[in-house]
Amino acid sequence: MRDLTSIRTDNELLATLAPGDTVEAVGQDGRHIVGSVDVVAAELGVIWIYQLSGDRQLLDTSEHHIIPAT
Repeated sequence: MRDLTSIRTDNELLATLAPGDTVEAVGQDGRHIVGSVDVVAAELGVIWIYQLSGDRQLLDTSEHHIIPAT
């Protein structure tokens, strides 16, 4: 089970993101995803991103750890 502190931190981060920002995410399965923010729904704990491949993906903070890309 995920630490609730990290979920709160992820949701706070979502509120600071804007379309066009680049983020990195790591899923519970260890899969690493990089993409550009399309839509932010911080109140729901989710964002839509466009991956570098052009595919659109929904990221949920309950399933992914999301950070700004460096």
